[in-house]
Amino acid sequence: MNKMKNAIKREQCHANIILPSMSILCKRLLSFIFALTCLTLVNAQTAILVRSGEPVSAFSGAAALTNAINVAEASGDIIVLSSGTFNDPGEIKKAVSIYGQGYDDPATRTYINGWIKLRSTGEGTLDGIHLEGFYIKENLDILNDNANNPINNLTVQRVRFGGIYFYMPANNVLLRQVVKQGTMCAWPLNNSGKWKVTNFVCENCWLEGSFRNFSTESDVTIRNSIVSYRNFTGDGNNFDSYVNYENCILANAIMGGNSTLTNCATINCTISGGTTLTDCYTNQTETDVFSSG
Repeated sequence: MNKMKNAIKREQCHANIILPSMSILCKRLLSFIFALTCLTLVNAQTAILVRSGEPVSAFSGAAALTNAINVAEASGDIIVLSSGTFNDPGEIKKAVSIYGQGYDDPATRTYINGWIKLRSTGEGTLDGIHLEGFYIKENLDILNDNANNPINNLTVQRVRFGGIYFYMPANNVLLRQVVKQGTMCAWPLNNSGKWKVTNFVCENCWLEGSFRNFSTESDVTIRNSIVSYRNFTGDGNNFDSYVNYENCILANAIMGGNSTLTNCATINCTISGGTTLTDCYTNQTETDVFSSG
């Protein structure tokens, strides 16, 4: 028995851990346990690649994320990043999930020194991506494969980034506990080329910058969030955004029509006709909204 325990310890130290076949949920749970154990044994700027049924692989240095993505399979692999600064990984054309150590503390955060760009290479190739726990210096871009194949089931959680641009259709997109500091829009910026983004949900987020140009068929909900827009309708053009807001605080917005606000408070907002308000507090001051009294 002691020999077996010692053998297991040696295998863990060398990151030669074999994962059995399992459900996605169990796989992620065990992946975190194994990967985080490995990260405690190595220095900063480390990427751990976890694949069901195969040994864990480790990559080090600023290019660790890029190298892990290069050897990842087309879908299903998990990459866990240590704290530290990682190079821009270039275009990601695989349905990988990437987890970091958070974005708050500069001393311990995982920092991507560039963009995260996701590009489909065909129908279904970008299904089920999960991004969590890191700081992106620039934007999160959803790039087109020239055939307009949508990205499906994208989750972005506890990530800080500039803006998010949809250059293609998307289905089932969830932003949770993110900090967005730039534009959120569907590209191109004209009424004839707006992309359809369905079941797009932002919850418990801090959203700065403009939000614009989603098609009239898009289904966008922002709930339980603080939203500060420089220009809601985009570049002075009346592009209606068709957004449902629930339990939000909205500030500095020039709001186009065809949106709904439920149980929201607005600060310094211009609300156009066609916007539906239910149980809202409009034209509030910051003192009114944030006072503890």
